[in-house]
Amino acid sequence: MKNYILLITMSLCFLGPAHPSYGESAKEDVIYKLALIHTQALNPDKALLGADIKPDDATISEFRWLIETLEGRCKNTVTELANTIVSAWKLIKSRGYPMTLLEATRGLTTTVKKTTPRNIKADFTATSGLWTSKFKPKN
Repeated sequence: MKNYILLITMSLCFLGPAHPSYGESAKEDVIYKLALIHTQALNPDKALLGADIKPDDATISEFRWLIETLEGRCKNTVTELANTIVSAWKLIKSRGYPMTLLEATRGLTTTVKKTTPRNIKADFTATSGLWTSKFKPKN
């Protein structure tokens, strides 16, 4: 479990922009990093051994769709969205719920869509708190 937490913590360092340019390439970097964290978390033994683990195209495409949905509905930057998603996922996992990063992203996206009118940009950090509050600690 300690190695798993270490892997997640190290992955958080990757969510900042990979280079100073902004726009589509920076967004694609963040999307790819989310898909990579998800894939590594599904294969923690291989990730810890340094195996070359890459997300498949379907995983990247789904993260792209979810991030673009959130980007259109929230006032936060793509990096803020990604950091909030990973933080919410870590919180849910620490409370004893088995959930993938992709499942957490789907849940957060659904919450934004259900709780925010289309013409209003949501604060994703606040909305994520609403979603994570549903998951009380199991301990």
